[in-house]
Amino acid sequence: MIFQSLGSNYTGNDVLQAAFGLGSESDAKKLTNLLIERYGGDVQLFYKCREALAAGLDLIPYSEPRVAIIGFTCYAVYQAVEAVGGEAIYIDQAKDSLNFTLTELQKVYKKHTDLSAVIVQNTLGVPAPIRKIREFCDKNDLILIEDLAHSIGAEYASGEEVGTVGDMTCLSFSRDKVVDAVSGGALVVRNKDLAKGMTSDRPKKLAKSIGWRDRIYPFLAMLVRANYFIGLGKVFHKIFIRLGYMQKATDVSGAIPPQAMPYWNARAALNGFSDLALRLNRRRKIARIYADNLPTDMLVSDAVSAIERGTNLRFPVVAEDRYSLIQNLRKFGVHVSDTWYDSPVAPPRHLEKTNYAVGACPNAEDMTKRIVNLPTHHGVSEAMAKLIAERIRSWHSQ
Repeated sequence: MIFQSLGSNYTGNDVLQAAFGLGSESDAKKLTNLLIERYGGDVQLFYKCREALAAGLDLIPYSEPRVAIIGFTCYAVYQAVEAVGGEAIYIDQAKDSLNFTLTELQKVYKKHTDLSAVIVQNTLGVPAPIRKIREFCDKNDLILIEDLAHSIGAEYASGEEVGTVGDMTCLSFSRDKVVDAVSGGALVVRNKDLAKGMTSDRPKKLAKSIGWRDRIYPFLAMLVRANYFIGLGKVFHKIFIRLGYMQKATDVSGAIPPQAMPYWNARAALNGFSDLALRLNRRRKIARIYADNLPTDMLVSDAVSAIERGTNLRFPVVAEDRYSLIQNLRKFGVHVSDTWYDSPVAPPRHLEKTNYAVGACPNAEDMTKRIVNLPTHHGVSEAMAKLIAERIRSWHSQ
């Protein structure tokens, strides 16, 4: 069986490392130095990317910053803005795109000239048109923040690596991400004026009541996946969540106060960077198979054009009857119901907690109704990707 998430990034070695790996202060220092060398600026490590983002937003010299974020996003981004007393201002994405362009940003700025910052998300690892956005932010004194939750290792059309352009960069090392250390986040601040407000103090130590879940997550996820075909996996999953042994990523507590990245997560992140190029090359091959073998009316144009520059964390396709496609793939053991994103500020169960108003981002709302993510992780072979594409073509022709 093929799963979109549920720890699909992990090998048996990852399961053992999570359960028994110790790490050390040296690993945290090595990771910090790696990020300094790769992205420049001052670096601080956190337990979650949302904590890193909140810490970065807290450096902005406004008590209630107004922060522009794409409507096609995750609740964790909203949590970070809310955590510092800020207000999220939503930007719609361009049509048939996963990102906003300068045009969409300009429209929002005309209505909200008191914006403080703009977050560029690089959705699903598709690099945004950063150069024009950077120039606009410079012209209007806006702080530009690059969110690398999906895009570590990607490259902009300008040739610059994603994460090296903005005033700040936030990275996620959480489960199902490009560099997957089960949990972890980092803040990189290149703007020297903003960096003056950073503290050298390490965030408070992660509570043991939280950290143990990360230790056992890869094993429990593997157990769920291994027993899905006999019907027990789904039962196990529900039981583990009910008992608190597993927790949905978006249900984790907010971003304040920030917590420190445990040392074993830092070591796992270092391991993820060590073979990053190999993993990205493999994801690109799988994404290219999908792009070359699927009906053209199901493809998202900017995702296809950026395959060789992006991370292809998940490969997006669109379907008028998404539920039917998901159900059809499930018959063949391909589980893709975990969709990024199935609502603005996803998942839907958290939308009412936000300030998002229906109709604010019509292109995003349309995309959330039609998008399906196809897996590109190491568990998908080239032969399997071709088979998935064949199944989708067959469904499409009905």
